[in-house]
Amino acid sequence: MQRLAKLPQENVETMKKYVDDPAAMQTISSFINQENTFLVAQAVELAKRLPRQMVSAPEFLAIATALQAAYELGPAEEFLNYASQIAKDFNTKIAVIRATANLKFLTGKPEEGRVDYQKALSIFAAYTNFDDFTKTATNVYTHVAWAYSEANINSFDLAEQQLENAQSLLAKLPPSPGSANLNAQVSQTTHRIQTGRGTPHQGTTIYSPH
Repeated sequence: MQRLAKLPQENVETMKKYVDDPAAMQTISSFINQENTFLVAQAVELAKRLPRQMVSAPEFLAIATALQAAYELGPAEEFLNYASQIAKDFNTKIAVIRATANLKFLTGKPEEGRVDYQKALSIFAAYTNFDDFTKTATNVYTHVAWAYSEANINSFDLAEQQLENAQSLLAKLPPSPGSANLNAQVSQTTHRIQTGRGTPHQGTTIYSPH
C-alpha cells in the first residue's frame, strides 16, 4: 500500500524532470504504470480475501485510485463504494466523495459527478467543528477538482465557472501565506485549463488536480 501511494508522486516527478525528453518520460512512466498494475492486482486480491473490517477506508481508497490509474474503472468504482461505506474521518470522506465524482465524469456520467461534487461542497453540514480557513480551503480544492473533471470532457465553460467560484471564495479570505498559496494554485489551474482549451480530451485524464 505504501508503494502504491508513492507511485503517483514518482510519475509527476518524472514528467517534470523529463519535460524536455518525451522519450525518456514515456519509458519511465511506462515502468511506473506496469508496477502500479502489478501491485494493485495483488492489493485487490488481498483485500478481497481479508474480512471487510480488516481493511480501512483509506486503504480501499488507495486501491481505487491505483485501479483508476490502471484504467480499471469498474473495479475502481467498487472499491470507492467500499471506502464510502466505512469512511468516518473528514479527510477520507472528502477524498472519497471527490474521487467518486471524478470517476463519474470518466465513465460518462457527468451529471451524477456534479451531484457528488455538490455533496462535497456541503460536507461541513456534517463536520461543523472546523475553522473558516479550513472550510474555505476545502471548498476551493473541491471547485478546482470539479474544474479539472469538466475540462476532461471538454466542458470548458463549466470548468471556468468552477474556477470563478473558487476565486469568489478566496476573495473573502484575509491575506496570509495560506491564502496566497491557494490563489497561486487556482491561478495555475486556470492557466493550464485555458491553455488546453480547444484540444480534444474526451475520455482521457489530461488534466489532473494532483
